[in-house]
Order: sequence, then C-alpha cells, then structure tokens
Amino acid sequence: MSLKIVSNLSFTSASTYPVKIFKDTELVRSLNEERTIIPRHVQLCPTNKCNLSCSFCSCRDRDKNLELSKQDVDDLLEVLNKVKTRGVTITGGGEPLLFEHIEYLIERLRHQNIEVGLTTNGVLFDRLNVQIINLCTWIRVSVSDYSTFDDNFIKGLDYALHAGSNVDFGFSYIATEKPDIPKIVRTIEYANSNNFTHVRLSNDIMSNSRSDLMVIKAELAKHNIDDGIVIYQSKEDADKGQKSCLISLLKPMISADGLIYPCCGVQYAKKNEIRDAPYAFNMGNFRDLPDIVEKQAHFNGSVCESCYYDTYNTYLRLMVADHKHLSFM
Repeated sequence: MSLKIVSNLSFTSASTYPVKIFKDTELVRSLNEERTIIPRHVQLCPTNKCNLSCSFCSCRDRDKNLELSKQDVDDLLEVLNKVKTRGVTITGGGEPLLFEHIEYLIERLRHQNIEVGLTTNGVLFDRLNVQIINLCTWIRVSVSDYSTFDDNFIKGLDYALHAGSNVDFGFSYIATEKPDIPKIVRTIEYANSNNFTHVRLSNDIMSNSRSDLMVIKAELAKHNIDDGIVIYQSKEDADKGQKSCLISLLKPMISADGLIYPCCGVQYAKKNEIRDAPYAFNMGNFRDLPDIVEKQAHFNGSVCESCYYDTYNTYLRLMVADHKHLSFM
C-alpha cells in the first residue's frame, strides 16, 4: 500500500480499510471485552433547509422544513455523552449554516469534548464568528461542476481559512457527466495553495451517466496539476448490504426529524428510490440511542442494494466474534 493511500485513510471511510477502529484503544477494548460497538462518530443533519438547489443532490426530495429544535440539541448532547461519542460531523440534509442554533450546537459539542467536523457548501461562512470556526477539527467544503467559484465565494473561503487557523480544510468535489476540468483545476490549485488536507473527487452516484474519474485524472495531467492531495473516490463499486450492519452502531446518522439511520449513505441504498433517506430504514428516535447501544440492536442491512461500508462491517464482525489461540498470530 502506497504512502498516499495510507495518508488518504485519514479523510475517507467509504470502501476503505477501517484503520481508525484499531487506533481507538477504548473502542478496541469495548469490542474485545464487552462485545459492544460504541457510536464513536455520529453524522448529524440538524436542518433540511438549503440555500442551493443542486440537481445531483442525493436528498433533494426531503421535507425542507424539518430541523431540530434547541431542546432537541440539548437532549441530543445528553445522549451523545451517555453513549461515549467522540466525534460529530454536522452535515446535510440541508445546509448546516442555515441551522438557527448552529453556533450553540458547536459550542456545546466542544464543551463536552466531542470533536466537530463541518460539511458545508461554503457560501455562508460569514454567519459564523471566528471563535466558532476555530472550534471545528475540520471543515469540508462541497463544490461541483455547477458551483459558483467566483470572487465572492473565494472571499468567504479566505475568511474561514483565516478564522480557522487550527482547522483542517478539504474540498468534496462532485463531477457530473460533463466534468468542468478548468473548475476542477482551479479547485485543486486553491487547495494546494492553502494547505488543504485533501480534495475528494467523486462522480454523481445518482446519475445513470457517471463521469470516469480516471479520464478526469488524465485530463488533469495535461494541465500539469499536482493532484497529490486528490482522493479519486468512484461510486461504481458498491457491495450488497449485510444483515449484520454493525456500522449502524459505530457511525449512525441522525436526521433533521430526529430519526436514526444506519449510515450517511442510506439514501443510496435502494435503487430508483426518491432522493432522501428511506423512512423504512430508520432505527428509532435519537433518544433511543442508549437503548440501541445497550442491546446492540444493529440495522438489518440485507435490504440495502448498495453498501460502501462492507469492509468496516466485516472487520467489526471479526472483532466482536470469539477467537481461540490468540497468542498464535
């Protein structure tokens, strides 16, 4: 395995080796001694409101009026503390910076020593003050062939970079069936110039005419662009879901209506469905999470036609199983 692949494992988990499981000593102890999977990383979609209307949005059919209340935030923080969550990614759903209580949410998470990742379209950075931005561990800006990468957008990015001097920034770029190579080049050049950790380049998973990322890579080479920080993450090679969907216990997603879903890729799990998390896949309300963890009541992933966490599920099953002769490696 190359050093580049090893480095990129810090910034993606879909279709990759579950290295971070083995780095978490408390989680490993829990797996070995108690056969219990802890929800270490929760994906949180606090609002379905959005300031954009992207044609490729994987959840564009959602109820755009849904969002958590401040009381929900307080209750959720109590739950996360109880189940030993260590990291929360604030994502969408909608655009997190439209969430009325976004600053309160970030402050309270950090007060509980829960690290915060933020996924945003990057248009509304001026809604966050400097102190709040710098409370995030990382911020990933979602862009695409249709994004406006103009001076105003750059101004907002520059503000966030200056404010978040201790924050790791990255881009997530969606390439459509007709990739905008000049815009991809500009995105990578901006990332290289501003010490971004990575640019995750993906094709449109919901499209029947997906772009070929290796063709894009070849086009970038013609521009002499340094793509060393680019993660080419094709959405072509999904696995069939497993009955023991143990990642639903490790990194569940909580939606704007307060329901728990097994992962952040649940809207891709069924083909030809509406673009939203299938309601039938919910595991209960977030207030039920402690009980779900205690009972290890994982999701039945056999209903998923597409799964990008098969490797994680396999390793988790191996970790919670009984093994003999452990001294003989």
